[in-house]
Amino acid sequence: MELRIVQSTAIPAKAADSVAVPSTDAGAAPHSQHAAITPPEAAALVPDEDFSDLEETRFWEDEGEDVEGRIVVRIVGKYLPAHVFPSDHVERYIHHKLHELFSLAGADRHVSILYIHTECEALNDNPLALLSFRTIFHGLAPNLRLRVGAVYILHPSLTLRLGLWLLSPWLSDSIYSRVAFMSRVEFLADHIPLDEVDLPAFCLEHDRKLEAHPLLDYGFQLDRAAATQHLPLGL
Repeated sequence: MELRIVQSTAIPAKAADSVAVPSTDAGAAPHSQHAAITPPEAAALVPDEDFSDLEETRFWEDEGEDVEGRIVVRIVGKYLPAHVFPSDHVERYIHHKLHELFSLAGADRHVSILYIHTECEALNDNPLALLSFRTIFHGLAPNLRLRVGAVYILHPSLTLRLGLWLLSPWLSDSIYSRVAFMSRVEFLADHIPLDEVDLPAFCLEHDRKLEAHPLLDYGFQLDRAAATQHLPLGL
């Protein structure tokens, strides 16, 4: 199996503990009941906001399929430093891209979201805060929400795990039940064939660090190299 690895995208100057994921959505309506977004509706969803800064980062890619045949949306948190991209700007862009994807894919297609949290905790500079997860999913129409089959989180930190658990009372059960934490790339491969998604090179490097320093998994040890990567010179 060919593993596709991409180098980290530069940020523009501006601007296994895997949780089982059901193959079908519990309580979801049959595909025939899913209302497709018509072209006029899709056009109305395109905002006037300029998203060219986010397009340049390539944090979002939607290609390939998981083992259930769902379209994979890959989101790289490290490409979204908060001092460059406000969280509400990122949330609106993700909403725009999801609606666009659902419109083009057709009413019978589902998606899976792969959120790569690798090194975000050490950087402490990522706009996709915990509340962003709730805002993004609850901002979708109910029929579109049902078409998100799974949310895979690669290299989740202890803070992210606990935060999502604490936030779960304010998330719908159907959404929270679809979250699957992947502490290693090899566990992710059980759900998404690795030749179906572009993983940044630092994901595999982080896996090697975890093998050498297991406490990084639980937040008890700081990845100093990642934490100082974007500090100003002289600090």
